[in-house]
Amino acid sequence: MTRRQLTDEQWKLIETFLPIGEYGPYPERLRDQFEEVIWRFRTGAQWREMPGEFGPWPTVYGRFRVWRNAGVFTALLEGLIAEAARQGKTDLSLVSVDSTTARAHHDAAGMLVDKDVMEALEEAATEQEQARQKGGDEGEQNGRDGGNDPEREERRRVRRRRRLRLKEALLGRSRGGLTSKIHLAADRKRRPLSFVLTAGQAADSPQFIPVLNKIRVRLPVGRPRTRPGAVAADKTSHADKRQAASAESCADCWCGKAVASS
Repeated sequence: MTRRQLTDEQWKLIETFLPIGEYGPYPERLRDQFEEVIWRFRTGAQWREMPGEFGPWPTVYGRFRVWRNAGVFTALLEGLIAEAARQGKTDLSLVSVDSTTARAHHDAAGMLVDKDVMEALEEAATEQEQARQKGGDEGEQNGRDGGNDPEREERRRVRRRRRLRLKEALLGRSRGGLTSKIHLAADRKRRPLSFVLTAGQAADSPQFIPVLNKIRVRLPVGRPRTRPGAVAADKTSHADKRQAASAESCADCWCGKAVASS
């Protein structure tokens, strides 16, 4: 039998965030499926390599997708932060912000995108391209006749859809392949508070303020806490002049406080 990942006390807290409909797994199987999801992401193995003790892997994968689409894991993170705050284990006197890059499998580039979403993305991309054109169409700017070539237009359309699909999946291309970046804020005790996902090539500086804006520590009484006492980050997070201007524009807020450089 595969060793359990969670204690009974931990599962008692997590179970309240997992939806149980009129039809679906029995409560005694729910924990097995959640334990299997933990095992999969801790080991990095494929879904089909899961131990059979927890049940059929297609069932577990289907349950994971239901939880993901329903926002269960986001709600679970917020609930764990609130529980830590209730027990007095959250320390906002100092919040650290940093990022890390996660490698994606090459099959991730083929993510299916809803037809309506793809059409909206293509329309927005086309408007951006037209806005960038100055003094003539794209063919004239490149020294070529931009005549009506159906094959050329189709190739451009395929390349545009490929880029949009990567953008929608928050994937970026680099020497190491397809990557995503996690921008995370943690308290003084290294507990995660909020995070922002971007493509792997995204810079840290533009995400510095957004990741701090997502901090919301719900307390048993009163409004959620959103302002840390101080923020620690490396130079890439606040070296941009626009970042400094943003901090000066709201000097009475947390982003106007001193930022410590590592």
